Amino acid sequence: MILHAVSMVAFFVDQVQQAKCIVQCVQAATQDPLLARLLIAALPSVLALGVAWFAFWLNRRWDHNRWLLDQKKAEWRELLDVASDCQIPLHIASTPTDKLAAGEHAIVTDAELKLLKIDQLLDDRIFIDQSILGPLRSKWREAREMASDGSDSSSDEIAGGHTLLLHSIFIKALREAANKDLEIEHG
Repeated sequence: MILHAVSMVAFFVDQVQQAKCIVQCVQAATQDPLLARLLIAALPSVLALGVAWFAFWLNRRWDHNRWLLDQKKAEWRELLDVASDCQIPLHIASTPTDKLAAGEHAIVTDAELKLLKIDQLLDDRIFIDQSILGPLRSKWREAREMASDGSDSSSDEIAGGHTLLLHSIFIKALREAANKDLEIEHG
């Protein structure tokens, strides 16, 4: 399409240049008709190069923006995957400790390790805007502090449910932030 427009401009300039016009006037001493003809002849080439450079620049900018979006999506995906992986172990961990079977203590430890990984992942994000991660970090730390304060209560069942609720609220906030940042509409 761009080459079509450039060829039309070149054809127009060529037709203008070939048109014979007889005008009797006195030529100024500083004007050189050869230089003017060379400039007019070079104009289509200069325009074609300018259009090509502009098209290349737009394409490169679009590719770069697409690459950034892909990197941001990958970071959100990793963060959301780890957060989602925590939900089942958190359900198991929310049961009272005396009711857990011997093998389920490993699941509770696994849940705690995954929760620590979320903290690390929130700090390691490069492409996600820090103005979005800042409130998430503070919400995450609040949830962790409130969950650890709730674990001192007399009932393990209430403390586990409290921890599960706080982390579920954080995971919901995390999903909403990802949707907003990636401009994903859910109707």
